[in-house]
Amino acid sequence: MTRKNRKRHNKRHTQNKPASVGSAIRWKDDIENPTVHNAGKWEELKMTPTAAGLGWWKRLITADPSDHIMALFTFVIAAAGILQLCVFAAQLDEMRIDQRAWLSVKCDLKQPQVNGTIMAPAVLLNTGKTPAKDVNGVIFIQRVPRNNLVDFSNPVFNGSPRGNSLDRWPASVNLNLGVLFPNEPIPFSEAIMRKQDSFGGPFVSVIWTETMQQQYSNGDFYLNVRARFTYDDAAGNPHWTQLCRIATAAGQEDIVPNATNEECMRGTSVDRNK
Repeated sequence: MTRKNRKRHNKRHTQNKPASVGSAIRWKDDIENPTVHNAGKWEELKMTPTAAGLGWWKRLITADPSDHIMALFTFVIAAAGILQLCVFAAQLDEMRIDQRAWLSVKCDLKQPQVNGTIMAPAVLLNTGKTPAKDVNGVIFIQRVPRNNLVDFSNPVFNGSPRGNSLDRWPASVNLNLGVLFPNEPIPFSEAIMRKQDSFGGPFVSVIWTETMQQQYSNGDFYLNVRARFTYDDAAGNPHWTQLCRIATAAGQEDIVPNATNEECMRGTSVDRNK
C-alpha cells in the first residue's frame, strides 16, 4: 500500500472511529488486518440466540468473583424487598378486615303455642369497628312439607318465596336502614309468620291451630327460617350476611332431607370481601 493510499485509508477510519475501547481495538485490528475484522462483523450479524447465551455464560464464569458477590447481594436485596411487600399487603388486608363493619343476625325460633303466632325474634348487630351503611334485609318463616327440599334459589330476598311451601304467599319482615353504628342492636320482635290469602291482599298473622300442632308433632312438615342482610362498609365496599334455621318437632329430625340440612348450613355465612 502506497503512502497516499494509506493516508486515505487512515482518514476514512478516523471519521468512523467508535467511542468504546473494544471498538477502538477492533478499529486498530481492522487497519492491521481488515479482512479479519470484516469477517468478525459478519459473524456478529449471524450470531444465534444459543451462541449469545453461551457467550453470556462464558463471560459470567470468567468474571471477577467480586462481581458474583455483588450480583448475589443484589438478588438477596430484591428478594427481601418482594417479601416485605407481600407481608405489608397481608397486614393491610388484616387491618381492613379488622376495622370494617360486620353484621351478625341471630334468630330464635320459638316453639309455637296453640292459638298463638309463629314467632322467630331476631337481633341484628354490627360487631365491627366502623358503621355499616345502606343496610337492607329480610326475614321470613315458612312451613315445608315432610321430605321436601327448601328452594334456596327463592326468594331473591326482595319478593315472596315460592316452591315447596304450605303457605302460598308467606310474608317477610323487611329492614331498610341508612346507617348502623357498631354495638347498636336492632331487634325484630315483629318477626312472626304471616301470609297472604291472595297475591296483593292484606298480610295476616298465621295462627298455630291444634291441627297444625298435631301435624307438626307427627312430622308432616317442618319450619324454615331464613334471613339475609346486605350493606356497605365505610369505604363503600359491598357485604352481606345471611342465616338459615330449620326446626322440627322432637324426634322428627329425619323428615328434613340431608341436602336441605347441608344447604342450610352453608347458607349461614358471610361474604369474603375485604
